[in-house]
Amino acid sequence: MNLENTVKFHSPKSPQLSDSPRATASDSLTNTDVMAAFGMAQSRAPLGFSAFSGKMNLSDNDKRKAIQLLVQHGMKHCDKVAALRKLDTNVKGKVVQTLATFAYQDYCRSAASNVMCSCCKGRGVLRNKKRIVKHPGCGEKTPAKTAVEVTESLCTKCNGAGVV
Repeated sequence: MNLENTVKFHSPKSPQLSDSPRATASDSLTNTDVMAAFGMAQSRAPLGFSAFSGKMNLSDNDKRKAIQLLVQHGMKHCDKVAALRKLDTNVKGKVVQTLATFAYQDYCRSAASNVMCSCCKGRGVLRNKKRIVKHPGCGEKTPAKTAVEVTESLCTKCNGAGVV
């Protein structure tokens, strides 16, 4: 059984809710068979199953669990890296947490995925305070009038889309 084919069991388009028996084909898998396979995969490879479930947006809990399992794996093996070995324990934990989060996000990302722009935080525009000339003035008798206002400029990173 292919993991990509199991996603349809979590949100079927047309569930069969009746008391009539199914077709008599003996080689097809039932929902019970698939759920048993899920349980076996989850017990034998919890990181892989949680990462896949999180990637397919089946469960937010699995996303957090995958990152937590990556952190545990990273903390177990981080002493093999000289740069991490020199860090304090609490700093090492934060570094491994950040690396695990980035690794999971990289695993979940595809060419079609959209990520909120970190520069404008998804708004598409950047707000800046600028000194604006309200009236240029007319010679020495009337000086130029200026005011500080919040201006919006198009985000250069996402070109106003809000996503990258």
